[in-house]
Amino acid sequence: MNQQSPPRVAHFVNAAFALTETFVYDFVSAAQRYESWVYAAERVNRDLFPCDRVELRPKERGSFRQFITQPFRRSKHGTRLDERTFVRKVKPNVVHAHFGPRGWEALPLCRKHSIPLVTSFYGRDASAIPSEGNWRKRYDELFFEGDAFVVEGPAMKQRLVRLGAPCDRVHIVPLICRDGYEFRERSCPPEEMIRFAFVGRFVEKKGLPVLLQALQRAKEKLGAFSLAVIGDGDDRKQMEELAAQLGIAAEVEFRGFCSRSEMISQLSNADVLVAPSRIASDGDTEGGAPTILVEAMAMGLPIVGTTHADIPFVCSAYQDYLAEENDVAGLASQLVKIREDHMRWPALASDAIQVVRQQHSADNIDRLEAIYDLVVAGRTSDNVESSIKAGR
Repeated sequence: MNQQSPPRVAHFVNAAFALTETFVYDFVSAAQRYESWVYAAERVNRDLFPCDRVELRPKERGSFRQFITQPFRRSKHGTRLDERTFVRKVKPNVVHAHFGPRGWEALPLCRKHSIPLVTSFYGRDASAIPSEGNWRKRYDELFFEGDAFVVEGPAMKQRLVRLGAPCDRVHIVPLICRDGYEFRERSCPPEEMIRFAFVGRFVEKKGLPVLLQALQRAKEKLGAFSLAVIGDGDDRKQMEELAAQLGIAAEVEFRGFCSRSEMISQLSNADVLVAPSRIASDGDTEGGAPTILVEAMAMGLPIVGTTHADIPFVCSAYQDYLAEENDVAGLASQLVKIREDHMRWPALASDAIQVVRQQHSADNIDRLEAIYDLVVAGRTSDNVESSIKAGR
């Protein structure tokens, strides 16, 4: 094993860096003791996510697994590096694959070069994908050979263990909340219009139709309200038609996709964020909880959500405002309750920002790098917290 200083971690991703996967960039860019490198199929959003140590794999052989198991051939793509050249150049001490399929695809490289493998799971890869094709069998291989697995919260850990991952090799590392959010207490007296916000893609697990129905059901008790829908998708026309059918089209504004800075700006003008997440019909779920929840708490936004996945773990300060999944009446009741409890908002926001500072701080980089230390040393089932304290 290479003993260079500082040690290096190679992050295996599909795209460096997708707008919907900012959490990957957060871990790459916030590295402290390990030098981060990225091995990707494509490079996107360079202006938003600067990173100097990105290497691209050749395109012609499809997935990492197809690419790695082929005989060595020199890349025809200039700066694109084949597996042998990448390992020779970077000399990674550990590979960190992001999403289950990337972990399985990286197994041959790690096996061939005796590099320990850490795999992070985020949502669909641990919920819907295992029931597709041969992925359950492939995951059995990954769980047998992989050195460590990383998830965002306890619900996700339980899901991975049920799939067959060894419990002592599954580590909880909550997402990092980046600096730069302006915390502000909200206030919305009964005589003022309450401004709700929804952020997410128009996919089934995000639960937007449930929110629209809940708003219609709660309309009389809510008084004046508006909903800013920040996001988009193939179902936009259907969502607009549903709002019209429910008689709330005048209160709902579909704002489409926007840049991260624009999204933060729009949220700064909201009173409450609503996250009606649920299990989709194909089994797809949130990985732990939507990252927007942590960002909203950092901004002081009250939250109404569901008991889906790790939302209760992330939104512990808002336990009293979580409805069951797909429960229109329950969500409507929580929307009314958060409205009626407007005097509690400052205290709730204060509790929530403490959760952000303690549970989603840069200390999670220490936890992640402690996992790297363990697998590099061959101690895959040691206690990470003990390792962190020992290293301080």
